[in-house]
Amino acid sequence: MRHAAFAAACGAVLAGCAAPSAPATWPDDLPPREACVRAWGKDPENRKLQTLDQYLAWVRLFYSGTALAPGWTAASRSLLGDVPEDDRPALLPRLEGLGRLLSADWAKDNRLRRVNNGLLSLWGAALKRARAARCVRDTVDRIDGDARALLAGTLRAAEITPARYAEPPFARESRPAPGP
Repeated sequence: MRHAAFAAACGAVLAGCAAPSAPATWPDDLPPREACVRAWGKDPENRKLQTLDQYLAWVRLFYSGTALAPGWTAASRSLLGDVPEDDRPALLPRLEGLGRLLSADWAKDNRLRRVNNGLLSLWGAALKRARAARCVRDTVDRIDGDARALLAGTLRAAEITPARYAEPPFARESRPAPGP
């Protein structure tokens, strides 16, 4: 899956970069701009370090990606393409919610964010393994729970390891493989 490549490229490419420029228009495939403005407004410490335009530009980059790596939008579409069609309606809102959760924190100033490039890379790799093991829905739910716990301060980033997404009973086949 390309999501892991996105996170790895972000870590390498964006670590030393200045903030991307503010978007001229707001793309339809991103969360509503107003929701992103509210997310930025909820963190007074981040508002001291980062302008709204800088934050929105990072949110946009999270979703759109770069020339070197796709963002959340492309990664989600790719992931959805690999799940059975009847599972997609339930999985789509989960992926959208996870994207909103992750982008809201990842877009913050580096000194404050808890969702970092390393975690995005780890979660991207977990989703890639989940595709092969046919447990995408369970993995998305586990990542969502871990991200929420991380943001709430009840889970430390050091506790989020690949093993959290690889050991049974978690990484189990959630559906039988389709027949011939």
